[in-house]
Amino acid sequence: MSEKIGFTYPRGIEVVSAPADAGVRSNIEAFQRLIEMVHDNDEMYACMTYGVKPLSQIMIMAIQYAYRLLDNASISCLVYGRIDRKDREVKGAYVNDMTALIQLDEITRLLAANKVKNPRAVIEQIISES
Repeated sequence: MSEKIGFTYPRGIEVVSAPADAGVRSNIEAFQRLIEMVHDNDEMYACMTYGVKPLSQIMIMAIQYAYRLLDNASISCLVYGRIDRKDREVKGAYVNDMTALIQLDEITRLLAANKVKNPRAVIEQIISES
C-alpha cells in the first residue's frame, strides 16, 4: 500500500506483538517496545482495533508517555475500528477517532496537577479557541 501511494517509512516498519497472556510482565514489555520506537519530532499515529484487551491501554500509555517526554513529538491520530453485525451479517463498519479523548486526558491531567477544582471553564475556553 505504501508503495502504491508513495508513502515511505524512513525507519522502516516493525511489528510489535503483545502476548495473549496479558500478564504484568508482558504488558510492561509491550510498553517498553513501543516507547523505544518513538523519537523526538515524531508524529504518532495508532490503531487500537486489534489485539488483546490490555494492548489498547498499553498503546495509549506509550503514546502519552512519549508525547510528554520527547521533544516536539505529537499525537496526530488514535483510532479503533468497529463492525456492527446482526446474525453474522455486517450492518456497518466505523472508524472511531479517539484523538480528542487523548487530548482531553492530557488537559485534565494538567488541570488536576494544578489543583483546578472545576475544570469546566478552562476546558470550555480551550474548546472555543480551537
